[in-house]
Amino acid sequence: MATKESLDAAYQTAYQDERNKMMRLVREEKERKRQSTISKQSVGEPIRIKEHSTDRKQRQVSSTPESSGRPPQGSAQDPKIPSLSSAAPEPPLRSRTDFKIPERATAAPASIPSKRSFSEGANTPNASSTSRSSSSREPSDWYVGTKTKSGQARAQPGRRELLERLKQIRPLIAKCREKSPEAFNRMREYLHDMAFEYGIDEGILKDAKMLDNESGLPQVFDVDFFPFDVKADAEELYIKWCKRDFDVNLFRGIEFGRRQKGNHGADSFKEDYSKKGADIFGDNDLVNGQWWPTQLTTVRDGAHGVPQGGIYGSRKKGAYSIVMSHGYKDDVDEGHDVWYCGTNIDKGAPDGRGAEATANTEAMITSVKTGVAVRVLRSHNMPANSQFRPQCGFRYDGLYTVVSYEILDVERAIHRFHLRRRPGQMPIRFKGPEARPTDQEKREYENDKRTKSSSEN
Repeated sequence: MATKESLDAAYQTAYQDERNKMMRLVREEKERKRQSTISKQSVGEPIRIKEHSTDRKQRQVSSTPESSGRPPQGSAQDPKIPSLSSAAPEPPLRSRTDFKIPERATAAPASIPSKRSFSEGANTPNASSTSRSSSSREPSDWYVGTKTKSGQARAQPGRRELLERLKQIRPLIAKCREKSPEAFNRMREYLHDMAFEYGIDEGILKDAKMLDNESGLPQVFDVDFFPFDVKADAEELYIKWCKRDFDVNLFRGIEFGRRQKGNHGADSFKEDYSKKGADIFGDNDLVNGQWWPTQLTTVRDGAHGVPQGGIYGSRKKGAYSIVMSHGYKDDVDEGHDVWYCGTNIDKGAPDGRGAEATANTEAMITSVKTGVAVRVLRSHNMPANSQFRPQCGFRYDGLYTVVSYEILDVERAIHRFHLRRRPGQMPIRFKGPEARPTDQEKREYENDKRTKSSSEN
């Protein structure tokens, strides 16, 4: 059976072969045009063909894209819990949604944003390289096809001011190259403010070159010297804008219903709103630390699959995600290791055989056998003494492997699962300047009156 490393190597080889093929076709087309131009000139010096700036940029792109593979998960059993089953070898995970390559290079496959490795240690920027990075990402087709409208932006005072605020990213990046903590904090504040900036659209992003590899957001998350949380927040904004999602409303797509005491399921999605599917293993276009005000909004963005309930999965395939919330007295959260109880039954069968496991519990048992990655979200409804509990809302804390389980109560079919965080991910963002929710998110959360009636979801 092929290993993750061999599959990643095969993918990278195929990717590079296709890219080389595309570049060869481009060079052959340029040579054909040059020969055609020279043949039409009967006298004088040969016409010199000026190299287009796009070709120069393509040459600067690294020939070896960063690997998107994840290190394999160990199979060691935790001594704290007697294991009934252990994780099988990890299958390949589905990577982030492809960002399409521009039409001028349709011969090559779509560029896939690569997963970078981060230290599990402190929030310390890597100073191994402070030079300008040339990203291998390609922005979406809509961005490539959008024409600049700088003249219109300058003619409208509101848009002119917004354009100038967006352009501040370039001097901020330059200042951050000095590895100044003050500059990093200013970049954090800038990115957090941009997440709630009204008036952003396709045209103004193009005018500000915000998605350009050489001058925009990729210069933050595809270089080495930025702190991990700054990289993550820049990438989250980049992914959102690449999808042409410019709505800054925390509750976008949500229809609020009339609430009654004890009824937290009155809210629903608007009729014409298309939510993102959550039945995918892996990050599903999410960034570590991403935050939402309610559980229904996590469903909207594909982080979790149900507006109520802690486990979302399939009996046959395994669990896609879990939400750590009120929980049971036997739940334990140590950050990188979690002991999480599945759904219980009120009482067992009359013949004393005990209850059968619920569908959600069986999904978790399947995950033990298959070793698939499970998204873990933490809720503000967790016990108040949990250091990893977000101050409000729901936070995505990365991918975990369900390594084992035990049965605590046969009659009620209570299973407790041991989940271990996969290596190579960013640290959990629960404290310090990198904590989520951000100050801006908390302010928006408090200011929105609808939050007061929705926060318990």
